[in-house]
Amino acid sequence: MVSGSYDGTVKLWDTKSNSYKPLMTWNEGRDSIAAVKVVGAEIIVGCVDGRVRTYDLRMGCVDVDVIGRGYRG
Repeated sequence: MVSGSYDGTVKLWDTKSNSYKPLMTWNEGRDSIAAVKVVGAEIIVGCVDGRVRTYDLRMGCVDVDVIGRGYRG
């Protein structure tokens, strides 16, 4: 399972284990996570700061796209 949080983190969870710790945590977000979608081995995350991040689990990398007119770097 994948979750996005108000604190800007994205977490990958193992729902079959008894652990309360995530398998992985990404904290590149500067603002709240508004949307999460899993497509194959990619996790696509929409953030309130106007960025869409794609985490590629196979390649171990993240791509960032900026959406909207109000981008202020």
